[in-house]
Amino acid sequence: MSDSAPGPKQRLFLALWPDDALRHRIAEVAAACRVSGGRPVPRANWHITLAFLGSLDGETRRCVEHMAAAVRVPAFDLGLDRVGFWPRPGGILWLGSSGPPEALGRLVAHLCDGISICGVERDRRHFHAHLTLMRRVERAVRVDLPTPLCWPVADFVLCESVTDPGGARYRVLARWALGQ
Repeated sequence: MSDSAPGPKQRLFLALWPDDALRHRIAEVAAACRVSGGRPVPRANWHITLAFLGSLDGETRRCVEHMAAAVRVPAFDLGLDRVGFWPRPGGILWLGSSGPPEALGRLVAHLCDGISICGVERDRRHFHAHLTLMRRVERAVRVDLPTPLCWPVADFVLCESVTDPGGARYRVLARWALGQ
């Protein structure tokens, strides 16, 4: 048996991860949404995906971590000011920004370029900053936010997605500060 046998793979993604105070404010928005059908995303899983990485081995994960540590983008404020609904696929109710800051776009571009260097295929779809509130929604009623939520984004994270009988659980594995 070879010592170079590949280790277990992890299903990973890079994301913005809200703190507890922001999660509380997001929960208030979620409670105000009236929908038909739907399954709420657990509060502990709320995030904005910056780059989905898929199932990575340890070597590729280390490459991604090294690349992420080298990203130099200033911290920024992200205004969450709109609730939206995508009927397909899966009926998604989301919270997002009508005018994401330029720094967020630069962060996503740096990460996508970096993961490509690590051999991870980047998603070719246009990035849309959104936090999924509910899945399997049949119909959503428009919700106006009286005051936008301000998210002072100071870092980003590497998360692992683990699926068990209770559904997906996300675990933060690493964190990198912005603005350094």
